[in-house]
Amino acid sequence: MLTTGVRRRAVVTAALVAGLMLCGGTLAAGCTGDSEPTPQSGGTLPTPSDPDTLLPVPEGTEPPDVTTPLPPDALFGGDLCAALTADDFRGVRFGSSSSAQLDDTATLSEDSCQFELSAGGATYVVVLKARSQPDFVTPTQGDEPVEELDGPGEAARGVQFADRYEVTVRVSNGYFAVSAPTRAAALALATTAVPRADQSAPSQG
Repeated sequence: MLTTGVRRRAVVTAALVAGLMLCGGTLAAGCTGDSEPTPQSGGTLPTPSDPDTLLPVPEGTEPPDVTTPLPPDALFGGDLCAALTADDFRGVRFGSSSSAQLDDTATLSEDSCQFELSAGGATYVVVLKARSQPDFVTPTQGDEPVEELDGPGEAARGVQFADRYEVTVRVSNGYFAVSAPTRAAALALATTAVPRADQSAPSQG
């Protein structure tokens, strides 16, 4: 017969074997059910951002103000089409007529204005442009001769092109040029425009 101590050790050994079989052969203090998955190294990768997403605009920032007032000495108050009026053309000879009618005025760009005229059954074009000091020094890029004129303005230079005569004038607040079909017309219109060159810009009130 087994002694009491031997019988007790046999019972404890049997209990441990049964416990190992229930826990999948792992010797542990107790079973906790399904085992937790082993975590992946490095963690979860971040989701890439949308390439078309615009960056947020910082608070308190506004687009710059691109509207700037004209300088007080702008040529013809900033409106080159105000350099000549319909009355200015009535005393200027175009072709066989000594009076021209102003039919249309068009702003070609920020620094040029075109005047369309009719005289003696024909149509004529006069263009007035804002110019710079280099334009005055070199009023032509070709080989046309440059004529030094006694007037108008502080100084003036003229060039005869194939289809027009152009007078470039220096005034107190800049330079401008008048192109007309003839030398006489360009010179007369440039002289008429000179007093208006330093007119102040119209008030915006």
